[in-house]
Amino acid sequence: MDDLIPNNIVHVNGGKNLNITTGIPCKIINDGHYLDNGGEGYGSLVRLIGIPYDRNDYNYARQIWFFEESLNYGEYRISSDRNYLDTLGGGHESEVGISSRNHYDHPYYSRQLWTFSTQMISETEEVQIQSLSNKCYLDNWGGYSTVHFSEYLNKPPDSRQLWKFEIADYKLKVEIENFKYDKKINDLDSYTSKITSVIFTSRNRSCSNPWKTEITLSEKTPNITSWSFNKSNDLTFLDNLDVDVKAEYAGVKGTFHEIIKWNNKTTSLETTKKLKLDETNISGKYSIEIQNKEEVEVKIIWHKVNLDIQFTAMAKIKGFSDRLRKNGTIAKMEQVDANAVSLFLKNSGFKGKIATEGKNVLVEITGNINIQGALKCEIEKSSKFLSN
Repeated sequence: MDDLIPNNIVHVNGGKNLNITTGIPCKIINDGHYLDNGGEGYGSLVRLIGIPYDRNDYNYARQIWFFEESLNYGEYRISSDRNYLDTLGGGHESEVGISSRNHYDHPYYSRQLWTFSTQMISETEEVQIQSLSNKCYLDNWGGYSTVHFSEYLNKPPDSRQLWKFEIADYKLKVEIENFKYDKKINDLDSYTSKITSVIFTSRNRSCSNPWKTEITLSEKTPNITSWSFNKSNDLTFLDNLDVDVKAEYAGVKGTFHEIIKWNNKTTSLETTKKLKLDETNISGKYSIEIQNKEEVEVKIIWHKVNLDIQFTAMAKIKGFSDRLRKNGTIAKMEQVDANAVSLFLKNSGFKGKIATEGKNVLVEITGNINIQGALKCEIEKSSKFLSN
């Protein structure tokens, strides 16, 4: 959707960038208390509330804030429920409020512009929020009611001006696909072994003439392909998600596609999944002629394989969240840009390497596939003459 605010990483003056992007919902926290828009709309004074509201709470939107880039790099507008954080013309010791959106050419446009800085670096990812208009900092003023402006920059460990940000709500969906196997998978014949079983044996000691008999065969063996992902602490976040595994297998009877919905949270993604794919069988009626003083034996020979083959696969990860439109309204649970997905992954505990493809984040996964089964089977008849 072209009307959505892009998800760009929020810049911090003098320090590393925030773990938040523009255009997605977050909560703003000061010393364990949550910034609240006051619930009264235009002209309302923002407050600090000790209780975080969840998505099902009637007051949830009061603690949800969005960042929006301005015309200049590193300057942002901060909105909640279509109203914007605003100085309301005040300065040092004044209370902070919200008002309706000011356009770029509005004379009070700068009252809604804010920067983030870490001149006084704390041990956590907390920053000072400064007004571009009055040059003052947001300050809890030693209490947890309304928020005030202070023209003085407090040094840590004083937490009155230290603010941190928490991503409010998001979902991740994963598709694991593009399986690439070791070259062994194209040469299974070289790794077979012959397994023999006797299905018929008989002797003709008394009849001077050959005698005939018929045997009915109905033998089969299962062909099972199983796969497992190599264990990695980087992938534990997948255990909490619904995952589609789109695997292209090369079993004993050729290549086929399989889609598995992984949504069982009682086991980890590394647990081996076994699939009984098909069977190799032999059936029919076979006539056997036994000569005088001859012993006949009939065998089935299975050409079986039991082989582990390494593979790599790609996890394509998509993120979804409420998103801010350019007109200030909210689009519910839209797909987010790759910058936001990367932050969602970090928030979910992922620490590995990633690549991006459009709005998606790609993570390489390794593992093993085990192929068990019979490539083919054949009938073998052997005989010998008996001594007197």
